Amino acid sequence: MFGLGIFTDDYIYSLPELQRIAIGIFFASLFLIISATYSDIRNEPGDFEWIYLIVSSFLLYFFDIRFIVLRIPFLGSIDLTFSFWGLPLLVIWVLLVVSIVEMLDFFEGWASSVIVIASFMYFYLNLTTGKGEVFTPVFFAILAGAVLGLFPFQVIRKKLLYGKSGNKLVGFLFAAGTVIARRKETTGRFILLPIAIILFIVVVVNFLFLESQLRPISVMDKESRN
Repeated sequence: MFGLGIFTDDYIYSLPELQRIAIGIFFASLFLIISATYSDIRNEPGDFEWIYLIVSSFLLYFFDIRFIVLRIPFLGSIDLTFSFWGLPLLVIWVLLVVSIVEMLDFFEGWASSVIVIASFMYFYLNLTTGKGEVFTPVFFAILAGAVLGLFPFQVIRKKLLYGKSGNKLVGFLFAAGTVIARRKETTGRFILLPIAIILFIVVVVNFLFLESQLRPISVMDKESRN
């Protein structure tokens, strides 16, 4: 797409910056999927995959995929351009988003549904800013399309979950996209995602509670049938 000239200077990013962002996302996600898959094959403890995730977040930061301005509702803004806190904030954000995707992956199709809906929201918000943005909407459209491709196998055929390495990659890509989009400083986007995350956590906690309550009953029924 860069070779065809589809991407040009954006409202915020210049073309070289967009190329750097694209290369950064590619290499960071490539490192994550190779290391996490290798960890799965070797059956390493789950802690190793979180270390790989943190390293991938460092790679994002190295390629300038980072928070520039932190907006705190009712309190103002904090400039993170030359602040040390930009790196730990990025790592915490990536770990939070990936954790939510990982929790939702326990339920068939939930992780995919959430990523698709949220990606389309980001796609719409970036597309309708009136500033001629192309890169960010295209990124979220591609992510939503990739996730939708797996959706039938998760919901209709009920054969696949993302698994340990898969949900980390999907969550990581979505988190990286939100960092790029949040640099646009669209107020609606800043408010929308935290509210959505809180709702997701509440729903997941309730479902986990219900599952823990119903599991003993299903086990007893199975034993009685045997």
